[in-house]
Formats: sequence, C-alpha cells, structure tokens
Amino acid sequence: MKVLSDKMMILLNSVRGIKRVDLYTITLTTGEILRYTSADYDLTYNGLIYRSMPINRGVISQSVGLSVDDVDVEIIVKPNNVTAGGSSLALAAQVGAFDAALISIDTAFMPDWGDLSTGVINRFQGYIDIDALTGTSLKVKAKSITEALNIDIPRNTYSPSCGYALYGSGCGVDKDAFGFPAAVLAGCTSLALNIGIAKVNNYLDLGYVLGMTGANTGAQKSIKVQVGGIVSLSSPLNTPPAVGDMFMFYPGCAGDLVSCAKFNNAIRNRSFPYVPVPEVTI
Repeated sequence: MKVLSDKMMILLNSVRGIKRVDLYTITLTTGEILRYTSADYDLTYNGLIYRSMPINRGVISQSVGLSVDDVDVEIIVKPNNVTAGGSSLALAAQVGAFDAALISIDTAFMPDWGDLSTGVINRFQGYIDIDALTGTSLKVKAKSITEALNIDIPRNTYSPSCGYALYGSGCGVDKDAFGFPAAVLAGCTSLALNIGIAKVNNYLDLGYVLGMTGANTGAQKSIKVQVGGIVSLSSPLNTPPAVGDMFMFYPGCAGDLVSCAKFNNAIRNRSFPYVPVPEVTI
C-alpha cells in the first residue's frame, strides 16, 4: 500500500497543473550511493542533493501479491558523470559496479517547481540487471526485491558440500574479519594480480576481489587460485590494473570441513561428505 502525506493528498485532490518528477537512489555494491532526478535541475530533498540527469523509465509494473514487478530504466551517459571513485558511469557499469545494485524510485508531486514540501511516494525498490551499454546510454532492467523469494524449497538439503553461503547469516563468518586490502604491484594483468603479500598457498581460492580505486573501482571478480602473492582470477578485468590500485581480497570456501577450519568455523559446517554423489556409477 502506498502511503501519502496529508499535504500530498490535498495537493492531488485540489490543485491543477501539478508538476511531477522522479527521484532515483542507486546503491552500488561498493556502498557508494548515487542520487539522480529526472528534473532539469538539481533538487534537494531531506537534505540530500539529487543531481539532474537525463534519465527515463518505462511503466512500473506492479500487482497485488508476491509477483516480481519490474521496470526499465535508461540513463543517458555524459562524460562528466562520474562516481565517487572517479570512474565514469559507463566504465563503472562495464566493470560490474551496477550489477545487483539496489535502486529506489520515488515520485514527487509539486505545486511549484522545486517545492518538495508535500513529500514523495516510493514507487519501486529492486535490484539492477544491466540490459545494454552503449557509448551514450546505460539501459537496465530492475526487478523488485520480491525476486529474493525465488529460492529452492526445502531450504536445507543433504549434500556433500555445505549448504550455507560463505559470509551469510547461516555461515556466520564475518567477512570484514578475514578480508584485507592490498595495493597491486608491477606485473599485473587483467587475469592475474600481484599483491606481494605472502599468504599460505590457496588461502584465497574460490574467494573474490573487489576493486576500490583506479579504473576497476567497483569491479568484483571471483578468485580461481592463489599461489604466494599471485592471485589468478576466474574471468578477466576489463582494464589491467595500474601499480598502486587498491583491491579488497576475501578468502573463499569449498564447502568442506577443511575450508571451515580456515575460518575456525567447523561447528557451523553443514556438509554431509558421505552422501553419495549422483553421478557415480558402479
């Protein structure tokens, strides 16, 4: 149910020629928050500045129940549109900063341009999926947060590997306690990072890396294998990192007791190693 303020109810029922604009709040996977408005000028609401941006959306599909609603959004990319990390929006989208980002769309009805005293109506909240990226525009399809309910039932199953997601609530491991920042050294490629930090071989296997500075800010890649100070990625970065670029490194887990010992978390392991593997034939 949509909740309207008393001022907005009076406005909608008594005033003609009402002005309408959308306010967009995008929370990237890095934690950075971008705020835009479809108005021709910047707007301030609740002390927060929403930058004017050529941004359009389709019809917001909404229905009663638990169906997954969606909306198409197109952002016209300009060279001066950058994230706090210094990357252009186009590059940030290219390296994956917008993947699974949270988007919230509010609509404001105003008696006069710039007057947001009647408040806003939240029209949509969901997660972004990049649809298309060109030299001039970023097209995304956002699906409502009810999509998170699309999970397998029953939740707990018996399998040789642990059913908990690493760093999730069931696993209980605090990723901040095991992740660490590191600046890359010379000799890096888009598939291999030289961090020069001596870790036990395979400590970071199956983990992930998150770009914090430089051209790969916001880029998240899975780690294939780590030997010494060399971290090999499962898929390449769009841009080879420069010397000094900062990344966050998080160790992974194979879902077995050996991996849990790395996190001192064997007590929460949910693997059943003696369950027969379905592919085995006698």
